[in-house]
Amino acid sequence: MTVDVEAAIDALFAAPLDEFVERRDALARQLRSQGDRAAAGRVKSLRKPTLAAWAVDQAVRRRPDDTDRLLAAGERVVAAQRRAVSGADADPLRDAVVDLRTLVRTLADEAVAVMWDVGAAAAQHVDEVRTTLQTGAVDEDAREDLRRGRLERPLSPAGFGTLAGLSVVTTEATSEQDEVAAPDRARAEARHRVERLRRQAETFRAAAERLDRRATQAEERARRLADEARVATEDAADRRDEADRAAHELAEVERAIAANEAGLDGG
Repeated sequence: MTVDVEAAIDALFAAPLDEFVERRDALARQLRSQGDRAAAGRVKSLRKPTLAAWAVDQAVRRRPDDTDRLLAAGERVVAAQRRAVSGADADPLRDAVVDLRTLVRTLADEAVAVMWDVGAAAAQHVDEVRTTLQTGAVDEDAREDLRRGRLERPLSPAGFGTLAGLSVVTTEATSEQDEVAAPDRARAEARHRVERLRRQAETFRAAAERLDRRATQAEERARRLADEARVATEDAADRRDEADRAAHELAEVERAIAANEAGLDGG
């Protein structure tokens, strides 16, 4: 059956990170065996994602609606920034930046949860994750890879032109000041923070439940092994008693043999 290359690549980036190379090479071999050398070469050239990039890939796959909203907010930031530079009202820009930052936090939280799920140290990758989401949202060259969850490396504003850096970074201080000056925006931001904390609580609760289940399974396994060890110890003791009885009986037989042999010699 002919391979759907795009679907196969999507499945490759959705797979566990430690299986990426093996799956990629198998897919490349399959395509080559079907005579599609161009597609095989394309697949073979795909690099195993870094942990941060892979976590973002999984986050956008888990939350496609939030990803669409993130990209839409990024487009609004770019458009509003261009209008603001030409002298238009800056309020739409500030509003768009608030929305963008909120969605970055939401998807970053999901990416952190992904890393927790595989036992990775997530804290050291949070900045990379957030920068990748911010940059992918406002840079048209990176947007499609972010949307499809096919990032191989974290994104950096320095590599994608001026808007990627300016859209988020230069408006951050203005946005913070505006929150103080505008109660409505401050309340909206507070609501977003509450929602984010609730999602974090759900993530922690799910992780705690998973760990509790694993602990229960480990305890049951330990009890099983302890029971098996006790049975084995009792069985070993029984076998030792039997061995001692057999040795005693052997000694009695050997003494009887010796006595009879002595009688024969004496007769």
